[in-house]
Amino acid sequence: MFRKPTPHRNTAQPQWREFEANIGHQRTREGMALAKRRGKLKDKQLAAVS
Repeated sequence: MFRKPTPHRNTAQPQWREFEANIGHQRTREGMALAKRRGKLKDKQLAAVS
C-alpha cells in the first residue's frame, strides 16, 4: 500500500524551503526599507534595517 521513498523524491524540498525563506526575508527587508524612507520606523527598528 505505501511506496518506499525513492532517493530523488525529497531532494528538492530543502532547496525549496530555503528559497521560500529567502523570499520572506527579502520582502521583510524591502518593507522595512520602505517604512524607513517614509519615516514610519522607531529608533529601535531602524537598527534592524541597517
